[in-house]
Amino acid sequence: MREQPNQPSVDDVIITEQLLSRPSRAPDWKMEAAILATLARETAERPSEVLQKLTDCIVAHGIAPSAGISLLEGDHFRWDALSGIWAHFRDSELPISASPCGVVIARNEVLLFERPDLVFSGPPVEPEVAETLLVPFHLDARPIGTLWVVSHEGGRRFDREDKRLLTNLSQFAASAFQIRVRTRELAEHRDLLRATMDASTDMIQVFRALRDDAGEIVDFEWLLNNHASESRYGEVRGERLLEKNPGVVREGIFDTFKQVTETGITQQNERHYVHEQFDGWFLQTVVKLDDGVATTTKDITAWKASQMEVLRLNEEVARARLHESEARLAAVFEALPVGVHVADRDGTTLLTNANLRRFLPNGTIPSRDPERGDRWRAWDADRRLIPPSEFPGSRSSRGETVVPGIEMLYRDDDGREIWTSVSSVPIRNEHGEITGQVGVISDIDVLKRTAEALRESEERLREFGEASQNVLWIRDADTLQWTYLTPAFEAIYGLKVEQVLAGRGLTQWLDLVVEEDRARVTAEIDRVRRGESITFEYRVRRPDGEMRWLRDTDFPIRTADGRVERIGGIGEDITHIKQAQHALERSEERLRSAVEVGKIGMWDWDVRTGETTWSDEHFRMEGYEVGEVKPSYERWLERVHPDDRSAAQAALRTSMHERTDYAHEFRSLHPDQTVHWLSARGRFFYDEREEPTRMVGAMIDVTDRRLWEDRQQTLLAELQHRVRNILAVIRSLIRRTHEPGQSAEEFIQHLEGRIDALARTQVLLTRGAGAGVDLELLILDELTAQAARRDSVVLDGPPVALPPKVAEVLTLAVHELATNAVKYGALSGSEGLVTIHWHEEQRAGQRWLLLRWIEEGVHVVQSAPRRQGFGTELITRRIPYELQGRGSLNLRPGGIVCELEVPLIERASILQTDVHLQTTPDS
Repeated sequence: MREQPNQPSVDDVIITEQLLSRPSRAPDWKMEAAILATLARETAERPSEVLQKLTDCIVAHGIAPSAGISLLEGDHFRWDALSGIWAHFRDSELPISASPCGVVIARNEVLLFERPDLVFSGPPVEPEVAETLLVPFHLDARPIGTLWVVSHEGGRRFDREDKRLLTNLSQFAASAFQIRVRTRELAEHRDLLRATMDASTDMIQVFRALRDDAGEIVDFEWLLNNHASESRYGEVRGERLLEKNPGVVREGIFDTFKQVTETGITQQNERHYVHEQFDGWFLQTVVKLDDGVATTTKDITAWKASQMEVLRLNEEVARARLHESEARLAAVFEALPVGVHVADRDGTTLLTNANLRRFLPNGTIPSRDPERGDRWRAWDADRRLIPPSEFPGSRSSRGETVVPGIEMLYRDDDGREIWTSVSSVPIRNEHGEITGQVGVISDIDVLKRTAEALRESEERLREFGEASQNVLWIRDADTLQWTYLTPAFEAIYGLKVEQVLAGRGLTQWLDLVVEEDRARVTAEIDRVRRGESITFEYRVRRPDGEMRWLRDTDFPIRTADGRVERIGGIGEDITHIKQAQHALERSEERLRSAVEVGKIGMWDWDVRTGETTWSDEHFRMEGYEVGEVKPSYERWLERVHPDDRSAAQAALRTSMHERTDYAHEFRSLHPDQTVHWLSARGRFFYDEREEPTRMVGAMIDVTDRRLWEDRQQTLLAELQHRVRNILAVIRSLIRRTHEPGQSAEEFIQHLEGRIDALARTQVLLTRGAGAGVDLELLILDELTAQAARRDSVVLDGPPVALPPKVAEVLTLAVHELATNAVKYGALSGSEGLVTIHWHEEQRAGQRWLLLRWIEEGVHVVQSAPRRQGFGTELITRRIPYELQGRGSLNLRPGGIVCELEVPLIERASILQTDVHLQTTPDS
C-alpha cells in the first residue's frame, strides 16, 4: 500500500455511527433460517468445515462479495475461512497491526471501516476495499477472532440489518469453533489413549455389566481389547465373559468384577490362573468404569519364577552368612554402650556383655542376688523405697514388660553411687510360657546428675524470678510472643501474667509503651532478633495511667546451629532512679544557681590522679577566663600571692594529715596585678587504708570584707584619737570655765552651755556631712538654745557653708557672745537689739568670712572684768591660732561689738565622724 500524505488515524476511517443514519432493509428471516439450517447440518457431518460453510453462505446469499473469518493466533491473524472474490487468500496471515481485526479485538465491539487501506499496512489486494464490517466472536468470553464482510468499489453499503445478521451468525461461528476445538481435542485424546493401550504389553480390557430383571449382575460383556489382549483372546468384542472364560468364577475373578462395579473400590490381586488357554501367574487391577469395569492384567509368570529363584538363593546366602553374622552380632553385642543380658527363669544370666558385667559381676539379676542385691535401690513416685519383688527382673519373670525401665541407684565396689535405667522383658516359648528374660541396664549417671543440676538450677531461677523485683522474660524470636514471664511483670506493668502470655504478644506490649518511644523500642528489638545484645531505656503507661521508666537488657538465645530461636531479657523498673536523677538535676540546677548568684567558687580534686574540676566562678576568682586553663593544684598555687603560698600549703597539709576541715584565707594575685582576698573551706575524703583520695571545697571572694575590716581598724584608731581630742577640749573647757569665786552652780551652767554648743555643732556637721554647716542656721540654733527673743535679733548676710573646723570654733564664739548678751547685754532686757552681719570676700584667691556682732540699747554697761574670760580668750586668741584668722571684742556705750575675720579653709573638726583627723590632742 502506498503511503499517503497526511495519513489519517484509525478513528478517521471508523464510520460505525453511520449505520444509525443509513436506510436499513427489513430482516430476511427465511434466508437467515436457511443459513442456520445449512450450518447445523454441516456441524453434524463435518464440524471442521463449519466456519468455511458460514462464509460461503454469506457470499451465496448476496450479503457481500467477499466474506471471511480471521482467527487470532499469537501476534498475527490467520484467514481461517474465506469466500467470494478473495477466496484464494484463505490461510494467509497478517500481523495484528496490519489488520482492522486487531482494533475490533482490542475494543471488543462491532466496527464499520471505510477505506481501511489508508491506515493499515497489509499487503495490496484487488479489488480494493470500500467498506468492511467486522464482528468479534468469542471463546470462553474471550474474543478470539472476527467475522467480516467486504464491499468493493461500486458495491453496496452496509446497514443495521447487516450488523444484526452478522452478530447472530458470529455467535453460531463461536459455537462451531468451540465444537471444532473440542472435537480435535477428543480425537487427539482418543488416538493417544488407543496408542498407549496398543503399546502396552499388559492386557487391557473393558467390560459392561449384564443384569437380570432384578438388577443383579449375571455376566459381563467385552467392549474393548488392546493388541495384547487380542493376541490371547482373538476378537471377542460383544462376547460374554462366562461363556469364554468360565474359570473366572472358580478363581474369584467374576466376584471381584461384581464388587468393583457395585462399590467403585479398585482391587489388585495376584492370581495363579490355570484355565482355558492360560497357565501362569497374573497381576490384575480392576477399576470401575460406568456400569462395568476396566482391567489391566500383567503376566508375571516369569517374574514369579525369578522371585522363587531369588528366595532360594537368598536362603542359601543367609545360611552361608549366618555364622559370620552371628560372630559380628556377638562383637556388636559386646560393644554396646549399654549393659544387656539374657537370663533364665531363676535370674541367672546366660548371655552378657562387658557393660552389663560392670553391674552384675555375680551373673545374677539384683532381685535374685542375696550377696549384692542391697546395692540396688529404687523409689516410687512418693519417694518410698521399692522392694526387690518390684524390681524390673522380678516383674518380667511374672510376665510384665518393663519398658521404659525404672531409674535405680547402684553402689559399686568403690562406694561410688551410679544412677542407672533398668528395663526387662520376658522371653516366652511357642506355648506362651515364660522361659527367661532380656534386661538392659543403661548408665545414666551423668545424664541424671546433669538433669538434677538443671532442675535445681531451674528451680533456683524460678525462685529468683519470683523473688526478683525485675522482670525476667523469654520471647519467641519469630512471633515475639512471650513464653515466660516472672511475677514482677504484674507489679511493673499492671497486667496479669496469664493475660499477657495468652495475649497479642509484641502488639499488646507496644500498646503500653509511650508513643514517643515505640519506634525506637521496635528498632532495638529488631537488633536483638539479628543477634545483638543490647540495653535500652523506655517508658510505659500502665492501664491505671501511671507512667514507669524501664531499663531492658535483651539478649539472643541461639540454637545449636547458631540461629536466634528465642530472646531473653531482664526488665528493671528504674522509675525511682529517673525520679532521683530528675531531682538531682533540679538540685544541681538550684545549687548551680545558688553558686552563681552567691559567687561561690567550688573545686573537686582527685588527690591520687591530680584530676581537678573547678566551677566557673572558681576560674574567675583565680583571675582566669572560664576554661582558659586545665584546672590543677599547680594552676591554683600559681595565683596564690607569693607572700601567702607557704601558709596556704601548710594549712592544706595540716587538714589532709590531721583529717580536719580545711579553712584558710589567702590573697590571689591576678594578671592585672589586682589583689583579691579569698576565703576557702574544704574537706578531704579517705579510702579504706586511710589514704586521702579526694578533696572538695568552696571559696568566696572576701576582698570587700577585708577592706571593711581594715577600715574598721582605721576607724577604731580614729575613734580613739577623736575621744582623746574631745576629752582634751572638755578638759580645756572645764579649766577655762572655772573662775575664782564662782559658785558650783554657775560653773555647771557655764560648762553645760559650752558643751551643748559643741554638741549642736556636731549635729549640724553630721546632718550635712560633706556639705558644710550653714552659718545662719548655726547662729539661730544657738540663739534658740539661749531662749533669746527673736524680735531682738537682726541677721543679715548671704548663705555661707562653713567648713567643719570653722564651724567648731565659731559655734563656741557665738555661744559665748549670746550667753553674755542674755546675761548682761542687749538680750538681757526688752530694749536691747543684736545685729549680726556677715559677708564673704576674696583675699589672695581665698574665701574669707567677715562677721560683726553689734549690741545696742544696753543702758548700763558694767565695768570691765578684772581678768579675761573664756569667751574673750576664744575670740582673740583661739581664732587666730586655730583658724589663722582675726578676732576682736570691744566694749562701748550701748553694748559690745565683736568683729571676726576667718578664712574658709577646709579642715576637719574633732566633731566630725566621717573623716580622719590629722590633728593632735594638743590642737
